Amino acid sequence: MRDDIKPTQSFRHAIGSQIRNLRKQHGVRQEHVAVIACWWGLPWTSNTVAQLETGRRHLTVEEWLLLPTVLTKALNHHPPYTWVDLIPDLGGRDDIRGGNV
Repeated sequence: MRDDIKPTQSFRHAIGSQIRNLRKQHGVRQEHVAVIACWWGLPWTSNTVAQLETGRRHLTVEEWLLLPTVLTKALNHHPPYTWVDLIPDLGGRDDIRGGNV
C-alpha cells in the first residue's frame, strides 16, 4: 500500500491525492489543469481542481469520463492516461473494489 493513502481514506480522497501527485510530478499548476478542463467543456477553476485534489468535491459522471483526457493534455503525458492510472493501489480494500460494504 502506498504511504500517502491511508486505509480509512475515501475513494474520493484517494482519487484526489492521485490527481495532485500526478500534477505535481509534472510540475503543472492547478490553473493549467482548469484551463484544459474548460477547453473540454468543464467549468473548472483552480479552486475546483484544489477541491478535487483534497477530496472536498465529488466528480460528476461527465468529469470522471473526461478526467483521463484532461490530465493527459494538461500534463502532456504519453501514452494517454486511463482510468486505471487514476485509481491508486488502495491496499486490498474490499469496500472499494466491490466486496463487502
